[in-house]
Amino acid sequence: MRHKVESLRREGERALIGFLGHWVDRKSSLKWRRAVASAATTNGEALCKAPIARTAQGMLPRMAQEFFECGNEAVKTKASSRELHQFRIVSKKFRYTLELFTSVYGASLNSALERIRRVQGVLGEINDCDTVRRMLSQYKEADRMTSWLKKRQRRRIEEFQQHWTETFAAGGELQSWSALLSRPAGSIRQARKPAGRAGVASQTAGRRRVAVA
Repeated sequence: MRHKVESLRREGERALIGFLGHWVDRKSSLKWRRAVASAATTNGEALCKAPIARTAQGMLPRMAQEFFECGNEAVKTKASSRELHQFRIVSKKFRYTLELFTSVYGASLNSALERIRRVQGVLGEINDCDTVRRMLSQYKEADRMTSWLKKRQRRRIEEFQQHWTETFAAGGELQSWSALLSRPAGSIRQARKPAGRAGVASQTAGRRRVAVA
């Protein structure tokens, strides 16, 4: 009976960890994304987007550099679980911040977000395996499960290393991201004010005087 209860508890813990990770990925920045989207669709759209675009231009290229630097450290063969977890936090912060600015970047940001989601998903599985392994380490009867989790964690680490090397470690990737994030699709340039009637009349009179001369 005791063994059955412990088994059910472990299953519940794994399910809870997975659910919380899924919930955080989908819900934590929802209110902020809605607020930005709402601001960008009001009657003063140009006025709203201009300061948002300037904020994005100043913030996101620096965050991209941090993301790449931490990723290059985490992809090392002997990176610890702590280092991988720290990079997971950086990637989540970067992704959620990017999502706040989707209204000013438009569809150009979709591909970048999808690539980060994949990295974040693999890192999440690695962290789940590590967390459950530590929870089970106090139970001798869980040795088989612990061994299975260790192998699964290693496979996910190898998957992360391969994906990062193929997708982010190529030459010029950071520069491409910086260029993308430096040019929001919704950035607003101040337009030249059209000349009023008096200005048009003055310009016309000036051209006539030149023609007569």
